[in-house]
Amino acid sequence: MLTSEQAVQGQLDAYNSHDVDRFLAFYAAETVVQDGNGNVLMEGLDRMKKGYGELFDQSPELRCLLAGRSVLGEYVVDHEIVTGRKGGDVHAIVMYHVRNGKIDHVTIAKQPIGK
Repeated sequence: MLTSEQAVQGQLDAYNSHDVDRFLAFYAAETVVQDGNGNVLMEGLDRMKKGYGELFDQSPELRCLLAGRSVLGEYVVDHEIVTGRKGGDVHAIVMYHVRNGKIDHVTIAKQPIGK
């Protein structure tokens, strides 16, 4: 079974290679993705596959640079700089919860770079 950090790093590597199937392999079937205000953005692997698949297709230069990481048991908090994203580049703080080697909850707080 993967550690919390291994699961998060694995999905980050897959994200950067735009491999949606490998990306989703690090997530639990019931994963919830929400914004920093608690609004649910996506729920479940089917919705994630559609959303991230479209993002990867529409943003061929998409890259996520890890600027910092903290790990506390089942929680991993990353400071990410996302570039090449349709809609503009962003700074993001992302908190991942990992249970049994799979990410099951993600909270994303982001703002455009330069603000």
